[in-house]
Amino acid sequence: MANTVQLGAATINITPSVGTWMGGYGARDHGAEDIHDDLYAKTLVFSDGETKAAIVTCDLVGITEESTATVRGLVAEQTDIPGDHVMVTCSHTHSGPSTREWRYEAPFNSAYLRELEKKLAGGVQVANRRLQNVVGGLGTGHYPLAVNRRLTVDGSTQMRVNPDGVVDRTVSVLRFDDDDGAPVATAFQYACHSTSMGASNYAFSADYAGGAKAFVEDVYGEGHTAAFLLGCCGDIRPNFTSDGSRFRSATFTELESVWRGLGAEVVNVRESIECAPLQGVAVAQRVVTIPIREAPDISYYKDALETGVWPDTQDGVSRDSRKWLRNRIAELESGTANYEPKAEIQVIRVGNLVFASFPGEIFLEFGLQVQERVKNELGLDAIHVELANGMVGYVPTAAEIPRGGYEVNAYRHGSQSPAGYSGDAEKLFVDTAVELAHQTVSAGE
Repeated sequence: MANTVQLGAATINITPSVGTWMGGYGARDHGAEDIHDDLYAKTLVFSDGETKAAIVTCDLVGITEESTATVRGLVAEQTDIPGDHVMVTCSHTHSGPSTREWRYEAPFNSAYLRELEKKLAGGVQVANRRLQNVVGGLGTGHYPLAVNRRLTVDGSTQMRVNPDGVVDRTVSVLRFDDDDGAPVATAFQYACHSTSMGASNYAFSADYAGGAKAFVEDVYGEGHTAAFLLGCCGDIRPNFTSDGSRFRSATFTELESVWRGLGAEVVNVRESIECAPLQGVAVAQRVVTIPIREAPDISYYKDALETGVWPDTQDGVSRDSRKWLRNRIAELESGTANYEPKAEIQVIRVGNLVFASFPGEIFLEFGLQVQERVKNELGLDAIHVELANGMVGYVPTAAEIPRGGYEVNAYRHGSQSPAGYSGDAEKLFVDTAVELAHQTVSAGE
């Protein structure tokens, strides 16, 4: 019989200084001007006395594989938690700092990134010192923020509200209490891009999840930690529109209303959850090579660069894409074009809860498939998580690739890939996550 689970939680402020360049939008032309709300890393460390695992949730647009490796290395040096038992996941707020040297012509704050890596590892240290026996449980609610953002208009798939598109407005809530029933931590998951605030916003903000976490912590008092997990949402975003179809930036007044509404829903669901002992902690991961679509020949890239129009979609070629085109042409002419993208898929099981994570902007359907299969095959509850342990860009479903659109063709805006990911990536990702979930169960038997 696996041992009862202990939990330690910690909160670290990761807000950068004003002036730091922001991530998420290429249209910004200067650094942050203000701080609307602070950014945090919330860490949950789980232990069954034999195995430990840490989940670090960050108010960031994303984190690179290199930074993940640095954080894991520091954790392994400073604690008894193996580095590969650490999951670093991000809310994808587009009102946070840039965390890598991006394609845009923006100064990169490497000093902030080095300090950030130390802070994330430090949060794991703190949480690891706070381990205590907990009971836990899962409940679900609903919040009407998310909407599908891929609509085909006149034969072109555009980023607009698709009322008939796949969407999941479920709020998954995890409740953790101590042996006396006192609240220790809450984790909640929602599958929606953190793009409430648009490119015109120059104030740091954790977007829709930030204030919701603060709301929950205010309800349960000092010492309670609320953490947010971003579900697979590559094709989903907040439903703020100007005409019911075209998206716009929210105002901070609107965002603060979401904080209260989402936070209240998390609290309401938490109060309805019946906790039970959690038995066992297990971790499994695998690095896979992501299959890509067949790349066009060099004439395609040259035509696009010369005409300023993509031959297949007739969309205009952006400034950033021109740089990408020149790189592709140079690689093809020199014979150095070689690309084998890697993705780490990681699963952490805590009792009957499975956290299945992917390192990119993954279409919602991936997560729904994993959730259903883990439930049917193992009888466990799965929480799907994206933008964990790296950033491999958008990974669309096989069915959506022929429709094109931004998410399918985003690789043209600065990735190293000569083509987008193929439809085979969907089956690879889903099958791998489910197989890893099986491994975490076998490890506890």
